[in-house]
Amino acid sequence: MKRLLLFPLLCTITLLLIPGISAYSQWSQVNGPEGGSISDLLLDGANLYAVTGSGGVYKSGDGGSTWSLVGSGTVGNEANSIVKSGLNIIAGSDVGPYLTANSGTSWAFSNTGLPSFDVSQLVINGASIYAATPDGVYISTDNGASWSGLGLADLSDDVESIAIDGTTLWAALPSGLTEGLF
Repeated sequence: MKRLLLFPLLCTITLLLIPGISAYSQWSQVNGPEGGSISDLLLDGANLYAVTGSGGVYKSGDGGSTWSLVGSGTVGNEANSIVKSGLNIIAGSDVGPYLTANSGTSWAFSNTGLPSFDVSQLVINGASIYAATPDGVYISTDNGASWSGLGLADLSDDVESIAIDGTTLWAALPSGLTEGLF
């Protein structure tokens, strides 16, 4: 009987002694931005950015207690993804990529080299930014100022999602003539 009681006691003590485990077991909701569903987050120092499905980009500097709309009307109605490269923050949206170098005070349309304005996802690998678009995958090596095609435009009508692992870039094509993972 003592052995049966000793095991749960040892498990409890072990969990209490491992730092960080209890920190992830507690979730608390913060006041989210009012722009619809949140599709992506970016933490940049003390600033948390949230891109929303129908309201653009929001920023909180106080851990999510308050939010301010940054980029209203410029980032588009449906922001999908947000990343940081160098000093620039780049938001991909249904009307194209926008970048800001001043924490969202002003945004510039950044579609040089992109035939499509719709950017469904952005990912970073080192100094390179990759964009998933209906016209294939594009890369920027100048912090989002210009873009070059990497292919897949002839395989599908939409590259929905991308991921990178070191030197391997993965692309998900959900529809079109060819669908699957490339």
